[in-house]
Amino acid sequence: MRPLETHVTDAVTPKPAGRFGGLAVYGERRVFAQLLLGFSAGLPNLLIYDTLTAWLRDSGVTLELITFFGLATLTYALKFVWAPLLDRTNIPFLTKWLGHRRSWMLATQAMIVLGLWMLAGQNPQTNLAGVALFALMVGFFGATQDIAIDAWRIEVSDDARQGAMAAAYQLGYRVAQIVAGAVPLVLAELYNWNLSYAVMAALMAIGVVGVLLAPREKAHTIRPIPVGDIPARPVLQVVEWIVRLALIFVAALVIGTGLTDKP
Repeated sequence: MRPLETHVTDAVTPKPAGRFGGLAVYGERRVFAQLLLGFSAGLPNLLIYDTLTAWLRDSGVTLELITFFGLATLTYALKFVWAPLLDRTNIPFLTKWLGHRRSWMLATQAMIVLGLWMLAGQNPQTNLAGVALFALMVGFFGATQDIAIDAWRIEVSDDARQGAMAAAYQLGYRVAQIVAGAVPLVLAELYNWNLSYAVMAALMAIGVVGVLLAPREKAHTIRPIPVGDIPARPVLQVVEWIVRLALIFVAALVIGTGLTDKP
């Protein structure tokens, strides 16, 4: 009986993964896709503040006006305002083809590319308001992309993979920030700032590859909001959305204040 008992014990005991066995998870398709999506999320953030600040200073824009451009990143702090809309809104054709989360990721990436490309065609010395407008556009859709990526990561991964997915996202995000902080400066020194931002727009193709490589999440259903015995209060809901839209309007107004003046 002793050999039989030993055989059964060996059958149910998992083999040790080894020192580097845990790294195998990073070769999975969804984790690698998350790495690329992390790069796509990190690229726009730095381009609309730190790198853009260097461009504006090089163009002779005053520090007083440059300060307002820092407010473009406020969209990342206010993304909770329109996040519920993404969960309840489909994109015609794209949602059916890619799924709910991936369709929003691809749509926002397309708008980021457009914003960076338009930003690359601006001259801060003659059209500072245009620079501000497209920087705000990149910030808004960059924040919206973050919403879609976070939701996709939660829906396609079980609890055991969440750590690896978060690590892959952070790695891609940090690499993108290094690229966005260094490559445009080198290109601007060798050529010009317009080419720098055009190249950054092209690098967003990495995120597009991530979307196409990412596995599709399960069929999306609009989850009802549990209210229990709470009575319906449509007036308060209207007030809530008025406040949300007012926050967006005030943020846009503050960002645009004074940017129409020439430096």
